[in-house]
Amino acid sequence: MALWKWLWAGKGWGHFSGISHPVDISRKPEIIVRDVFMKFLVNLESTVPGALRPEAGRVSYPFQVLIASVMLSVLSPSLDACSCALPPACVLPTDYPLVFIGKVVQKQVDRVQHPDGRPPDPVAPAIVTFEVADYLRGQKGPKVEIRTTEGCCVCGYSFVVGIDYLVFASETNGGFGTGICTPTQPLRTASALIEQLRSAGAAGSPAQIFGFVGLAPPYLSDESVYPTKALDSILIRAVGTTKTYEAKTSPVGAYAFHDLPPDKYRIEAVLPSGLTTGSAEFGFTGPSVELGTNARGCQANIRVLTDGRISGVVLNRNGEPRRAYVAVIPADQQPQSTFGAIASHTTSGDGRFRLPLLPAGRYYLLYSPEIAGQINHQQRIYYPGTSIPTEAKVIELGFGEHVDSIRLVVPD
Repeated sequence: MALWKWLWAGKGWGHFSGISHPVDISRKPEIIVRDVFMKFLVNLESTVPGALRPEAGRVSYPFQVLIASVMLSVLSPSLDACSCALPPACVLPTDYPLVFIGKVVQKQVDRVQHPDGRPPDPVAPAIVTFEVADYLRGQKGPKVEIRTTEGCCVCGYSFVVGIDYLVFASETNGGFGTGICTPTQPLRTASALIEQLRSAGAAGSPAQIFGFVGLAPPYLSDESVYPTKALDSILIRAVGTTKTYEAKTSPVGAYAFHDLPPDKYRIEAVLPSGLTTGSAEFGFTGPSVELGTNARGCQANIRVLTDGRISGVVLNRNGEPRRAYVAVIPADQQPQSTFGAIASHTTSGDGRFRLPLLPAGRYYLLYSPEIAGQINHQQRIYYPGTSIPTEAKVIELGFGEHVDSIRLVVPD
């Protein structure tokens, strides 16, 4: 459940704040947006050096998850998979004994080094020390230690030293622990939830529907590298069956509706040019809430993405379409391998490819054609049509820009 929960941006923000591209693999399996699995590869490779080959990045997403699961089972047969039960849609998380806002000042990870030379276990216990700025529930002093785990892919939360968090912790073995199945999240994505928790804690009445609207990081990364950006003054619509209601986000990206009649509502954001929720690319309709009588505390966060796109067609020298694998790679790294690809697309017979939801930047395009019915990943061609990596041409993509006329030629 954890990997799927990690993927679905519409189910909440919390620990999903690093996801830059939502993926509906059941609708468009040919579009492979790689950020989530790349994070898994980096985590596993950093824990078990040499466990993965860069070529693994060529496998389409559903099989990547399968391979990851098999590899984890082989590397750590006793490792338990993480299973997160989705919380009720309209219940504030007020049942945790310890809830606080704090900055990570120290993290101690207890990695086991095996004397027989075996690689260290991919998961290790960790103790994270926070400097507390405010307690929303419970009280433990100016500093508090929280237990979790490091590694992939069990339920531990991978905290980053120097980053502020909203932490939800439960009692465990005489202390307190947390993980990715809790609403724990970076502070910058928690503004809306904190407002409603404070309202409920003050014997007030939380909003009926509320949420955070933020621009997700350009790549899957921790908040210290690419922080989520709260979006101010974004028009939010609660579209009911008979009437539409409107609100705007605050400077910290929070919105709230307080006086809605019972109905089923679809929550939409009216975004400026260059931004998108990805609905056009992946068929998302936005979060929806079934609002009953006296229902309150319904959270509906909206993840916003940059609307950059590179698309075109793969042809042979005679102008006939060719099936091929196409990948986009940031130009700050060498284009020889597909391991660093942030998005890729295996075309159908018409040769057309589409690489959506890209941030502004400089990119290489790498493509491998079909030969005898199979994609030949050993043949790597770089835009505009060279097999020499140093001759690859950089594509400059502006904010929200669509570059839709790229022609990739496959030599016969």
